[in-house]
Amino acid sequence: MSLHGGSTSPPEKKKRGGLGGFKPAGGGGPARTGSTYTPGSTYTPTPPSSSGPSSPGGSPFGGFKFPGLGDGSGGGGIWGKEPTGPGFTANWTESTRMAVAVGAGALIVLALGLLLFGLLKGGKSKAAAVQAKASNVTKFVPPTTSAGGKTQMTLTFSDGTTADMLYDTSIDLANLGVSLSDSGTLGNFSRGGRQFQIDHGGASFVESQPTPAPSGLPGAAGGASVQVLPAPSPTQGKYLDFKFGDWHVGVWEGLDNDLMTPSDDQAWAANLVGTPNAAGFLVLTAKDPLKLTPYGTAGGGPYMSIGDIFSTGVLLTPGPCNLPAGNNVSNNANGVPVRISQNAPNHYEGDLCLQNQKMEALIYGSQEFVRGVSDSLELTNVKPGPPR
Repeated sequence: MSLHGGSTSPPEKKKRGGLGGFKPAGGGGPARTGSTYTPGSTYTPTPPSSSGPSSPGGSPFGGFKFPGLGDGSGGGGIWGKEPTGPGFTANWTESTRMAVAVGAGALIVLALGLLLFGLLKGGKSKAAAVQAKASNVTKFVPPTTSAGGKTQMTLTFSDGTTADMLYDTSIDLANLGVSLSDSGTLGNFSRGGRQFQIDHGGASFVESQPTPAPSGLPGAAGGASVQVLPAPSPTQGKYLDFKFGDWHVGVWEGLDNDLMTPSDDQAWAANLVGTPNAAGFLVLTAKDPLKLTPYGTAGGGPYMSIGDIFSTGVLLTPGPCNLPAGNNVSNNANGVPVRISQNAPNHYEGDLCLQNQKMEALIYGSQEFVRGVSDSLELTNVKPGPPR
């Protein structure tokens, strides 16, 4: 699932309340089968229809925070201000949603007709080509070890920060797939939150690859050239497509007053460096004048998702957090307060603050999954990456 759409930028993180433009990892979450979780469920909870992102209860996830959110006022808050560029339509009214739904239905019928016509004429539809390109995106499943009923997965955030995650072996988080996020700034052009699109295997943020492939911009020393390609409809503009091993990183060119010049494109291409480590995680570094956002920065620094938060998954957001209190809070198996609440039939959300490690784990899925992760998840041996 990829949320590319609109002419406004992916909003940055915000306080609890409201759904932002977050791209879940792996394309699907697990369905519960006996005592194990098998990746593949496509369950998506239905957002409530009452309030907007600034209203209590306006989030389809009961008001928990997501990356890709601002405070809705343009003024910031703990997750930063709302940027401008491709993003999710969290503030649509019901009448707007209905109009878009009706229009989308008509477009689908038209597209099917055009596709059938193209096939009958022996042609290949553009939509089919774009879908084929997006299908090249693959899950990244890192290596794990097991001992004493626990699985250990050593995580590496995109700034090089590492940590050992421990969890009950029956949950099998690693096979849900891991997705990375990051952001950076070059001069006046800040590409925060979801404007760094990081995919494994392929690139969902660009149209189908033209044939022959266009010449690219010179990359950093020893790196592949960087192509500038149109974003898939309906997203406007183009993305710089960086390729680092099995990973693709997309940097949006912007629109109108936020549109980067060719020299800006060249500066991004020449100064963003990506290196996959021995476990397969991507580590990003930069040379002046490009500045990558430091780890633990509320406005959109490195964070990580495991699985798909719209079905089953865990979102790790570095930085200080407060232990939850109030309704739906109880101690987990380790005596740590955790909030677990229901937001849709058989879909729950958990908020676990690992205060000593300065990490918050937001957990989504069935009640069994959320409770299982909340009771067993530990984070140890957190080692900061090099300063940015």
